[in-house]
Amino acid sequence: TASSNGHEVVLIEKNEKAGKKIYITGKGRCNITNACNNEEFIKNIVSNPKFMYSSINAFSCNDTMNFFENRNVPLVVERGNRVFPQSYHASDITKALLDACKNVDIHLNEEVKKITKEDESFVVITSKASYVVDRVVPMLPHILSNDICSLQPKEERLTITCEMDIDKDGNVFNYQLFPSIIRS
Repeated sequence: TASSNGHEVVLIEKNEKAGKKIYITGKGRCNITNACNNEEFIKNIVSNPKFMYSSINAFSCNDTMNFFENRNVPLVVERGNRVFPQSYHASDITKALLDACKNVDIHLNEEVKKITKEDESFVVITSKASYVVDRVVPMLPHILSNDICSLQPKEERLTITCEMDIDKDGNVFNYQLFPSIIRS
């Protein structure tokens, strides 16, 4: 990683807690990946699989599993090849990620407002400060990460809901998909 190679790394997170969104994945158990090869993974992406192609080839599902197992987070594979921490606690995943970021300057509760390019550097303006950096790695385009694909308090979002009937062995024997609205 950049920080382990001696580079100064700043991580700016708009939430007040690191890994806040991790805690809601897999009903708090944190489904971190799927136990499958890259081809199988790409094949199961419903919308625009080309978008994920370079990412999954740079860091595969197996790489993800090794990353956490090498940081003392044992994993389990469940039905549908879903991978969870053996403890079923999303906090174990957050802790491993934070441990991997021990040389990273993490700023919580600080929202990026604007990024501009000036000569050979970037100026990152946040809700609390300004930073001049040589590289910027956004998580997602602002419109996706802060609007369309983000749950906002008291705002409605259009979704597709899957209602399933599952037997005692975990097998789906009936399901229905329908449009719905969620409000967080």
